[in-house]
Amino acid sequence: MMTDNEMTVEDQIFAKNLSQFARQHDLEPIEAMLLPGLFRKASQKTDVKLLDLTTRSLEAAEVGEYLAGRARALATTDSAKELWAEYLQEGAA
Repeated sequence: MMTDNEMTVEDQIFAKNLSQFARQHDLEPIEAMLLPGLFRKASQKTDVKLLDLTTRSLEAAEVGEYLAGRARALATTDSAKELWAEYLQEGAA
């Protein structure tokens, strides 16, 4: 039985791919924080499986550049800045 703190193999691959994606596109931490939601939403909108999308984003420059650009744009929103501030406060607590 898995606990809430355990990640499935799929979750582990997803996290690894997002970390690699953030490094590959030199994303700032606030931008990287938005990647899980961004990729999940893109997967739903395109009917491409989540892991397939993360793999494509690492291999296909156009896909990766587009998604990195969306992460950068989203990071400038007030909502993202508020989430980032909350994250930083929780980490300091």
